[in-house]
Amino acid sequence: MGDLGRRGRGFWLHQIVEYLIAAALILMSAQSRHPLVLAAYGIALLINVTVVDGPFSAYKIISRGVHRIIDWLFVVALFA
Repeated sequence: MGDLGRRGRGFWLHQIVEYLIAAALILMSAQSRHPLVLAAYGIALLINVTVVDGPFSAYKIISRGVHRIIDWLFVVALFA
């Protein structure tokens, strides 16, 4: 991954962390009083990370700029 440009450096790590957070939310939903909410957030985050234009994406549908906006919407929604 040494040939990645300045903008691409570190996004692979961002994706791995998002996969881990999505998995944690889905797994935590089994112990939650509101399992549907946590599972829905986890699944939505999982979809978001799999469709962005990144190295660990299944489908490269959305740009990283759109992904960044969706990330912030997730943060606001989780803490609202």
